Amino acid sequence: MKQSVPIFSIAAAILLIYLLPFQVPAQVRIIDKPHYLFKNTGIETISRIELHDTITKVHMHVTFLPNWWVEFYPTDFIKPTNSNKRYHLLGLENGEMNKQLSTSSGEAHYVLLFPPLDKSVNEIHYGDIKNGQEVISIYNISLQNSFDSLRYEQNRAIPPAIAEQLKEEIKKGAGAQLADFDSDNFFNSAPSRLVGFIKGYRNDTIQIRPIHTRNLSGVVQSFLLKVYPYGYFEADIQLEHPKMLSFSLLKSGEVSLYIEPGHTLSMILDWENILEGDRYRDRRYIFTKTTFEGTLAEINRDLLKRSIYKPNEFEIDHRMRNWNPTEHRNDLESRITTNLEALRKTEAGSPLTPKAKRLISNEIKMDALEELLLFSMYYLQRENEDDEVPLTTDYYSPLKMISDDRSLLSAISADRMLTSLNNAGIFFRPWNVHIPAFKPEQSFKDYLIAEEKTLSEEEDQLVSLIQSTLEISNGRISETLKTKLRKNSEAIQKFLQSHINEFMAYRNKYTKQDPVGDYKINMQKKDEIITDSLGIDGILKDVLLFHNHYAWLLAHIKLPSDELNSMTKQCAEQLSNPFLMKHLSELSFQTVRSRADDFTEKP
Repeated sequence: MKQSVPIFSIAAAILLIYLLPFQVPAQVRIIDKPHYLFKNTGIETISRIELHDTITKVHMHVTFLPNWWVEFYPTDFIKPTNSNKRYHLLGLENGEMNKQLSTSSGEAHYVLLFPPLDKSVNEIHYGDIKNGQEVISIYNISLQNSFDSLRYEQNRAIPPAIAEQLKEEIKKGAGAQLADFDSDNFFNSAPSRLVGFIKGYRNDTIQIRPIHTRNLSGVVQSFLLKVYPYGYFEADIQLEHPKMLSFSLLKSGEVSLYIEPGHTLSMILDWENILEGDRYRDRRYIFTKTTFEGTLAEINRDLLKRSIYKPNEFEIDHRMRNWNPTEHRNDLESRITTNLEALRKTEAGSPLTPKAKRLISNEIKMDALEELLLFSMYYLQRENEDDEVPLTTDYYSPLKMISDDRSLLSAISADRMLTSLNNAGIFFRPWNVHIPAFKPEQSFKDYLIAEEKTLSEEEDQLVSLIQSTLEISNGRISETLKTKLRKNSEAIQKFLQSHINEFMAYRNKYTKQDPVGDYKINMQKKDEIITDSLGIDGILKDVLLFHNHYAWLLAHIKLPSDELNSMTKQCAEQLSNPFLMKHLSELSFQTVRSRADDFTEKP
């Protein structure tokens, strides 16, 4: 007889079958959207953590740019907040370590696999090892609680004591006089101060972030921004004129500001905004959630409204290597026109302070002209290596759109533009370079033999080529010699590297030593090219000549003081700006000597 099954047993079995897929094993703990204290990454967000007995799964949501990649390494780790023990990445459930991972949208979800954690662990950090140092990306990730937005916002509030401190700082600089871009008070060396707070920022130690700029001598200055563990920051700044500056808090994204000598600026940054800048690495990101206080607040608020199109660095590099000069110049002129029209529309919708409008207009021009000059450097190499048609002076015609305007020096792109101008390809054309008289009494080959150096047959031929270049008097190389040099360039470089001491000694032995005469010729050539070929006059020309003079002093600082004075006198005669002339007259050779010592390698 068939045995019957009780009805309650059948019901229990059916219930068990249907509920089983929804049950979570007791040994697995899941935390969705875990709470955290602080992030140093705008790209990675932990969406879930699974704590198994045999593995720890960290679900990582990536938000990046389309087709930009991320990579996970065996050095990635999680670690309990109260321990130094690191649990390193074992692998990915849906990807590979040490492989560039990307998507067409920039959005992705990866499951990172780590060793199991002890059940007593309640909080962890997530990070990586870089250059032998532990770098934390996400701090204090909870293994108990999901993200608490209210608690997070409370942690972002400005503490009353810091708010009061910022008010007191602003009061100290309340009486400072605003600079006039068109008057003599534009140049001023009174000290400035930057203070502020970063909402949502946390760290264990004081962080130092450099604010880099160049002074009127062309020397790089670094002002140190101190960022304290709970978000307060400060920096003492010593400028010679009003200027836009920038600094970075993360790998990508620069915080920009405008400051004048003698003024104090207070700015409140939003860390979530900083993380967005870390994510959008293909552009100059404007941190629009920044607020300002102080005499320069309104100008800085208006500068946040600027919208300037510029290709990303990869596109710029492609243009430098592949575009022809006319195509590149026309594109830059079109970009300047488009960006100036965008500025006009911004002004129409929300009136800007005159200074902010002028600074944005200058940035639009200086940005594009920096690229124009950078292209000339690349193109000179293309001429030499790929036999491209030489660049004509017409290529530089857009430079004529910048007038004798001191405020050009205040643009955020001024330093880069002046550096590119100083290194423009036109200055390095053979006929534009002054080469001191070289009159050898013996050939380089004979010199090497006298130094008891043995040459192979191939090296003998290379030395003959080198000798031919040394004896060019007018700077113009014949096509035949140019072809031979291209064909043997790698071999020549290798030979000179192994005989560099002999080569320099040979050059010095038979080169006429007249540093003051060489200086005068070089400065005169520079002046003529800047004015006649590039169409630049006024303040930019003066600053460029000042840069060159200072660099020449650094290279020849061991000369007698009367010779250095002679050089300085000539430079002064070529300048037109009274402040720069005065600045030059006050230049201490002792200061320059100490600067030169910084570049001297100590034994």
